[in-house]
Amino acid sequence: MAPLGLATGFYGLGPTLQGDGGGRVFDPSHIRCGDDGFHWYPFIKHTKTINGTGVTVWKDILSSNNIAPTVTNDADEQPALTSQGTVRFQQATDSLVFNSALSMGEFSIYWKHKFVTGQTISNEFMIEGSADNIRFVDSTECIIDIGGDQRFNMPEIDEGAEYVFGAERDSNGDMMIYVNNVAGTSKASSSLNVATSTTIDLTQFGDPANDSEFYEMFICGKALSTSDRKALYNYLNQISTY
Repeated sequence: MAPLGLATGFYGLGPTLQGDGGGRVFDPSHIRCGDDGFHWYPFIKHTKTINGTGVTVWKDILSSNNIAPTVTNDADEQPALTSQGTVRFQQATDSLVFNSALSMGEFSIYWKHKFVTGQTISNEFMIEGSADNIRFVDSTECIIDIGGDQRFNMPEIDEGAEYVFGAERDSNGDMMIYVNNVAGTSKASSSLNVATSTTIDLTQFGDPANDSEFYEMFICGKALSTSDRKALYNYLNQISTY
């Protein structure tokens, strides 16, 4: 049996590193992002602090680029921490702002998430800046907006169901999205390419139009290798509630 590790917040067993005969438990810190930026907002309980009106901070345990609401005395501006350990965004005014805004050429942005049962997925801004964003048009279409919309068909996201989402851009400017490690496809003749000289500039997580819950988030300043992508998906997929 593999040892308990941070990969599941000490609540279970995580996947092991591929090709690692020692059976070491994988977590996102094993991905080599170098000097290109590396941010990890884990599911584990001690990374989140709350007060009487909601979440006050979610810690980045690698780069200290914590995310926090704009105010800490208004339940209409603060996501809630559920008893299961997820961070729940209940209205479009809920958001968590990066302490230092992100500006990236290459990138990988991943999260585990679900929309609450009974919600209709429509125009959901998941992460955004003043102009750039990643958003779901509906349950089968995603947009990465970097100076203009790049539209993707994506595997369907069902309300009430947990899923792992990823968005990446490589050094050539090619972009791709993944739902449960299944790649999307171009929609409306989008090129799915924007040169990395046009950075994606992001200031906050949140602002989904409908009630939804984040489990964990990971950001890297480069595209992932196939093996890292698979290991990260396996890691995020097995995260469970407290």
